[in-house]
Amino acid sequence: MKPRINTVLLTLILSSLWLLVWSLTHGFFMNDNLMSLLPGDFNQKYITASLYILIVIIGSFFILPKIRKKNLTKSKLIYLYLIPLSLIAALPIHYSLTLNPAVYILMILISCFWQDYLTFGIYQTELSKRLRPLATILTVATVFFLGHFIFYLDILNQQSIFSWLMIAIAGLALATIRYKTNNVYTSNVIHLSFLLLVV
Repeated sequence: MKPRINTVLLTLILSSLWLLVWSLTHGFFMNDNLMSLLPGDFNQKYITASLYILIVIIGSFFILPKIRKKNLTKSKLIYLYLIPLSLIAALPIHYSLTLNPAVYILMILISCFWQDYLTFGIYQTELSKRLRPLATILTVATVFFLGHFIFYLDILNQQSIFSWLMIAIAGLALATIRYKTNNVYTSNVIHLSFLLLVV
């Protein structure tokens, strides 16, 4: 019973740490109040937030080298990044946001990688040391969903059940793919490609 209690406690601690880091990094793109703390106009705020997260990413590589090596291994899957690169080239055809397209590309490349590296890289890797594969996938998917749900509470009534269902399915799918491939490349390519298609 005691080992099980310890596992649950460690899982809660890891999940709380994930939520804290998520809030202090990707949270800037999900919360207007956080974004308003940054200097400059609309585009400058997004540039600043993106560069801040880039620094965090680089810092995580140095602080957690074993996780970096495990999740960013040499693999032919890295060639999948040709897909989002082609979508970036086609972005001007359908882009409709007020954010400058170049700023959006910078933001989405950095923030999407960080979302996936933090969630399916760092968090999932640490959880997998303590939980069985299925329990790890379900926990990661649940926390990924909650990370979006908490920040979007203010627009909850504007979101359809389908939108929330898609986020839940995405978390489950991306966590499963990360488990199957043993790196974050494919999960990140799918997530990034989606975000480049829907704007």
